[in-house]
Order: sequence, then C-alpha cells, then structure tokens
Amino acid sequence: MRQKLKFVFAMLLCSTLLCTTGCWDNRELDSLSIVTGVGIDSSKEPGNLDLSFQIASVQNGSKKEGGGGEAAPYLIREAQDRFVLGGIDSLRYGNSRQLFLQHNQVIIFGSDVAKSGVKPYLDSFMRNTETRMEVWVVVAKNDARSILTTETVQDKIPSVALSRMIMNERAISPYSSTNMLQFTARLVDRSTAPVTLVVERKEEDGLQILNFSGMAVFKDDVLVGMMDMYQMQGYILSMGEVNGGSVEIITELGNADLKITKSICKQEIQLDNQGNITFKLKVNTTLSIGALQNFRSMDINKVISLVNEKAKENLETKIKACFAESQRLQADIYGIGAHIHKYHPKEWKTMEDAWASIYPKIRLELEVETNLGSSGKISESLNMREGHE
Repeated sequence: MRQKLKFVFAMLLCSTLLCTTGCWDNRELDSLSIVTGVGIDSSKEPGNLDLSFQIASVQNGSKKEGGGGEAAPYLIREAQDRFVLGGIDSLRYGNSRQLFLQHNQVIIFGSDVAKSGVKPYLDSFMRNTETRMEVWVVVAKNDARSILTTETVQDKIPSVALSRMIMNERAISPYSSTNMLQFTARLVDRSTAPVTLVVERKEEDGLQILNFSGMAVFKDDVLVGMMDMYQMQGYILSMGEVNGGSVEIITELGNADLKITKSICKQEIQLDNQGNITFKLKVNTTLSIGALQNFRSMDINKVISLVNEKAKENLETKIKACFAESQRLQADIYGIGAHIHKYHPKEWKTMEDAWASIYPKIRLELEVETNLGSSGKISESLNMREGHE
C-alpha cells in the first residue's frame, strides 16, 4: 500500500512540475526594446512633453548589413504626449518590440520641465510595475535629449556611462546623488527639499563628454535653483561621511592640491524656548597632499601649517556658501524641519505652515577641524628643494 502511495505521489509531483515550468510573465528577448535611459523635455507645443527613450542594441557586436562596420550600440525612440504613459503607448505602434523599463538606468529631466514640477512624471514611473525605485534621477542643465545623444568614448551607451559616473560620485558620498526612492521620500516628507545631480554635455579636445556641473535644488517638486560644484561639496561635507574629493589651495607663496582622505560631520539641531533654531555642524577632515607648487625656500613644516589653515578656511567657506544659498532659496536641503517634526512634534505644528519663512532665519554654528597628513613619497616640492640649494 505504501509503495502505491509513493508511486501516486511521485506521478503527481512530476505532472505538477511539467505544468509549471517557465515564468508566467516570461517574454522573449527579441520581443523587447530594453530601455537604458529616459529623457523628459518640454515640448514646443504647450502642455506636451518631448520624450526620449534610449534603447540598448541587443546585437551590439554584430556587423551592419553590407559590411559597414559594427551596429550602433543604441537607438533613440522619441514620442510627444501629455503623459509619460501616453508616450510609451504611442511607441507601440509601428514598433515590433515593446518598451521594457526594468533595466532603465536613469531618468533625466530637462531644466524647463523640472521648473514646472516633476511629480506627475515620477507618479507615472512609480505606477509602472517594471520601474525600479533605485533608478537614478538627474537634471540636465539644458535639455535631456542632448545627454542621451552624447557620443561617449569609453561607454558606448550614454545612459550607462552616466550611471557609472553617478556610482563613482557615490563612492565619495551617498549624498552626492539621488534615486527615485530617495527623491520621492523627500517629497512625502514635505519639509525636506529634494536635490539631484546636474549633468551637462561639454566638448574637450574635439570629444563629447558628460560632466556633472552641480546640484539641482527643488522646493516640493519644482526646480528653484542650481548650486555649483563648490557649493555642492559644502553640502556633502555637511551631511555625514565623505571618502574622497579634492581641495585646491591658492596662496601668494604657492599652491597645493589636496585630497580628502576622510571627512566626518556631526549634526546637532537645537530649538530654544523662544523658538529659535540653531544648526550646529562639527566637521573633522583628514587630507593628504596631492601636489605642491612653489613655496620657494620655505620649511616643509611651515608649508604644511599654512596649507592646513587655508584648507580649513576653504571648507568653511564652501559649507557656509551652500547653507546661505539654501536659505536664499528657502529650501531645507538638510532635513532640519524633519528633525524638529520628529523630536519636537508640538512645536512643529506651529512651524509647519510657515517653514519656508522660518528656515532662512536658522543660525549656523560651524566648527571645522582639518588634519593634513600624508605628503606622498616626497615631502617637499621641487621648487622648495631648488630654493634650499
């Protein structure tokens, strides 16, 4: 009897496995257009969007018909519509493949679109079941399409190149870039202003390159300003741990290029009985010497002392410049309001509606400590050595 039961069970198991092989939503690769980048620009027609979808070539290494070299690594499909979803649907017609967003690397907003608000477009991506919440969100200094059509040299697909550039920035600080999850989390928080990288296309030595030029600052979902790289470094130094970056020092006696080995910032937010808010930052930064120029006839210890002091002033200026610009824009990029909401909920109820006018009145207390460590394989510059002779 037991043998018969075992036999029946085995037959049922085999039939179940045969009936359930494969995935319910399995789609063949040759039926998909794999999107690696999406660009959203304002259209010349009022109310419409110019949408650009960068699609990776599945047969990247194949030759063109007629022996004309390798096939293009990507193609750009364009659509014009009021909605992102409408644009995607319009590309179904006259296309043998369906757009597939699961491998999308980046969503790029043109500056014109970003100035009008990005919530409706992020809403479309978040509702799409294929969209990953980890997809990067950036703002193009001009239009998004120009970024997706940049002929990058090392990475043949611009959106992939951009994604790798962002990962390089994140190796320095996680606050240097923003994905869709982080951006929408700040939108939901309401008091904390979202920020993203700003990317632009430039030409160097006849070659097209992608370059980060700063940080886009949003108030709610509307782009209200762009900070330069100088101010952006002040921001990431204020937010926590930093593991890279450079500091350029220029003095009358000589110049120095310093590398940030490690920087740690401790934040403290104080609210007194009168409702005054103080934002305290304590920054401890370790640097190393990348290059020294001139400083003729100077003792190396005096050079290190001078450069260390100038580095401290440099970091203080950057942090203060970023904080002052955020106050000018009335954009709480640091999450000060979220902190008060969490730890002082009663007081926050009276502040929430007036936060835009309260934020510019916050007082900054900044303490920066710099430690200039390693000078590399040599201690003195060649000019200094010549001076000794």
